[in-house]
Amino acid sequence: MNIKKMSIFFLAALVSATTFLSCNVKEDNGGNSGKEPEQPTVTEIKFKAELPDAPVGFKTTWSEGDEIIVYSVKGNFTSKETMKATDVTSDGKTATFVSSGKLLKEAEYFYGMLKDCGVKGFKLKQYWSTDNMDRCRDALPSVTVAGCDKNDMTLKFQNMFSLLSVTVTNPDTKCVKVSGNNGEVINKNAFIAFADYELSDNPSPDYESTVSIRKYVNGAGTYYIGLRPDLLLNSGYTIVACDASDNVIGRIASYETLETESGKVYNAGEIEAPRELSPVFDESKIALSLAAISDVHIEGSSDAYAGKFTSALNQLKAKAAESDANGIDGVMVVGDLIQRAEVTMAQNFKAVYEDVFKPTEVPMIYTIGNHDMNPEYKWTPSTVAQSVALTNTLGDEYFKTDIDNTMRNNYEARHCVIGGYHILAVTPNGDQPITYSPNVISWLDQQLEALTKADPNRYVIVLTHPMIYNTIYGSLLGEEGGIWESTLPHYWATNALTGVLEKYPQVVSFHGHLHFPINDPRTLWQGKWTALGCGSTRYMAIEPAGWEGVSSTPTVMNEANNFSQGYLVQFDVNGNMRIVKMDFFNNGTIGEPYVMQYPDAAGANLSKYNNVTRKAANQAPTMSTIEAKDVKEAEAATVTFAAGKDDEFVHHYVVTLSKAGNAVATKKILADFYLHPKTSE
Repeated sequence: MNIKKMSIFFLAALVSATTFLSCNVKEDNGGNSGKEPEQPTVTEIKFKAELPDAPVGFKTTWSEGDEIIVYSVKGNFTSKETMKATDVTSDGKTATFVSSGKLLKEAEYFYGMLKDCGVKGFKLKQYWSTDNMDRCRDALPSVTVAGCDKNDMTLKFQNMFSLLSVTVTNPDTKCVKVSGNNGEVINKNAFIAFADYELSDNPSPDYESTVSIRKYVNGAGTYYIGLRPDLLLNSGYTIVACDASDNVIGRIASYETLETESGKVYNAGEIEAPRELSPVFDESKIALSLAAISDVHIEGSSDAYAGKFTSALNQLKAKAAESDANGIDGVMVVGDLIQRAEVTMAQNFKAVYEDVFKPTEVPMIYTIGNHDMNPEYKWTPSTVAQSVALTNTLGDEYFKTDIDNTMRNNYEARHCVIGGYHILAVTPNGDQPITYSPNVISWLDQQLEALTKADPNRYVIVLTHPMIYNTIYGSLLGEEGGIWESTLPHYWATNALTGVLEKYPQVVSFHGHLHFPINDPRTLWQGKWTALGCGSTRYMAIEPAGWEGVSSTPTVMNEANNFSQGYLVQFDVNGNMRIVKMDFFNNGTIGEPYVMQYPDAAGANLSKYNNVTRKAANQAPTMSTIEAKDVKEAEAATVTFAAGKDDEFVHHYVVTLSKAGNAVATKKILADFYLHPKTSE
């Protein structure tokens, strides 16, 4: 069977068996004296129908009263008739179907289908039209069709799709819903060509594609869900069972790749009743591993910065494999993939990534940073148009996880799904202050509302390059130097999304832009949602507070390039989240991982790292004796002291030299915490 590659998908289930029906036509000698559209009919046609062996789930035997629908075609005229099986043989393989006289006299073609099997009809005597099977109530969703012409009166039924079987034990189940874990489109009306049984998509806007299939059922039993052939579910699928009020009362998931073939039955197993979730992270049952990095700033394909990117990807790959048998599932890059908006740099980014991962196997999801689209490094109303060069350079393989290409193409607002987790990425359209299109803000709100309502115990990831004002390290006015106000006012953080994000405690947002070191615990913030700064894989920056040892740029230390950081983000089967802080430059991990339980109605997932909890547990650093040497009359001295001791680390020191109670000199010394994964170093 030759099946075309389709850009629009459909939902129907066919079977790969073949049924043979022999036809014996007896014409009506009296003719038909009706109006012009009415054609003469025959008084009797007998069909002999045979069903072959097939896997359990497909129709393999006839029963008395089974119905088929037969169309007869003559020129532009058609007629159809529903016929019932009679004279079924003892083995059920053969039955007779007799017309009552509704088929056209001297018909050129006959086309048949099983009744209620997912076939909607046919179009211009060329195609069968598969029905949109979402909410289909029939017990056996297998589209079965056959055709013959007047010279060969044998109808050859073919069942072209596959079936997914699932067993329901809860008697309150009224529907089951299947969806791909990467949000693949699996439901779409399609046409089947009579002549060669090829499939093609229906381009009509009246037939919208969907990412799930809902099938109504009646309590406990084994049910079959039709899937189109050659459907590829890279990260498997999830099936949920719902009661009459559409409440989820059971769930089963597979994370193995499923590639369907016509005529095959795939067994999903038994839907499990909801179980009590454990808030303890289970390292032995990790469901998803994602990288979260930012500010890669690729220029060449083999320079030091490309080497840092390669090293980061390889370390993330290895770290994920330590606890996740499936390894890393995806890479999130939160903006500034490249140093400048040049096609060559985009090509180099692509080449370096593909030296480590295939994008079809480990998808890379990104959002647009200020370096990715124009030479001024600013978001503008033209950002979407300017970012097309990056999109085109990467190619279609990088967007297989996107399920809303309209928003992606129009606004660089992305909705991606990996392993059942949803990732929303939004791009600004202006800065100073940083703004987003009202349509993007509304869309983000709508997506979060729908996702958190459907699964309130699951995190939803949001990516945007700038930080959210008054959250993580670098976004606060109260920080030493006030970077986001003093250096390019309103260029580093935004409050445009706060009103949306604070409504959804399931959100965990990742940000870049400032390159601040993730060694500092302030790079994780919890309020009404969770936010993190991703540091940078290329170089480190810091607030401009007049530090000793700063370079000519007041936010960049002399050792800033001895730095490369990011996160490994993992979710277990209960929905708990663990975030491992990675020091790629030193090939190590930073401190203890952040571990947060699954989101719940009480907001327990937001309690562990919020400011109230942290302040209650925090203790001030302690210092040993400070010794001043070589005190000069010229009001100078050499000061030595041991590093301070703290439960986490000491951020910086302020040393003041006084004379007669009056300060004569002050030095601000930034501790080198950002150079070491362990505070003891």
